[in-house]
Amino acid sequence: MNRLRGKRRSQRTAVVVAGVATAIAAGTGGTLAVLSADGSAPTPTPTVAAPVARTVPAPVVPATARAPKPDSRSTVVAAPRGVAIFDAPGGHPRLTLPGRTQLGATQTLLTAGARTVGTRTVGTRTVGTQGDWWQVLLPVRPNGATGWVRKADVQASTITTRIEINLGAHRLTFVRDGAVVARYPVAVGTRRTPTPVGRFFVNENPATGNPSGAYGPYALGLSGHSDVLQQFGSGDGVLGIHGTNEPSSIGTDASHGCVRLRNADITALYRATPLGTPVVVT
Repeated sequence: MNRLRGKRRSQRTAVVVAGVATAIAAGTGGTLAVLSADGSAPTPTPTVAAPVARTVPAPVVPATARAPKPDSRSTVVAAPRGVAIFDAPGGHPRLTLPGRTQLGATQTLLTAGARTVGTRTVGTRTVGTQGDWWQVLLPVRPNGATGWVRKADVQASTITTRIEINLGAHRLTFVRDGAVVARYPVAVGTRRTPTPVGRFFVNENPATGNPSGAYGPYALGLSGHSDVLQQFGSGDGVLGIHGTNEPSSIGTDASHGCVRLRNADITALYRATPLGTPVVVT
């Protein structure tokens, strides 16, 4: 197994959203409890809330999510002050994302295209915004949803990392600069709670603060959501890549949709994966 290299980022360490899990506050003094995504109970500290999963019919997955494309270089945009999402370049505001994610990461989005537009005239009024725009993947339902942000509102950078997950092979491949750096065996979702296919990106990267717990030492939260679990515990069915305290499950269909790695493997992957990294699941 090749050793990954990368600079570890400082991140919130007390809580993790991974698989189809949600992080919830519990107790007093700012203590946080972690809800297990995989049906396994974390260690007694912190206190674990019992999961309550509600199954609903799977939504139609957009065609763009069923045909992911490879990435050797990707543009990501950071929005530490928050950012307005528009339905089209020069169009109408659709939603506003805060500058920080639920777990405190800088709001970072993967781009899917760019466009330059000018103003347009409606009657006697000039409307729209002249300038450059990025099309971005959004960390919202449905999977594959996109929107537009003004280039002036975000900070763009280029990354060369990519994660590929082959569900049938139970394998995760980490790619940098177009070359395979490492391959890891993984556990994926069961037949009833499958890991969705498509193109996502990393938008959370917390250390769990509990290396021996259900999520292992680190997790990478993804922009995608479960197709069958609209709710897990008190939150949405968010997907993630994380460690595990059940290493015997690696190589099987065992989770509620998350991707499990051995703890040594998630540690290496975590240190090498920047926010915004594309994740292609097939």
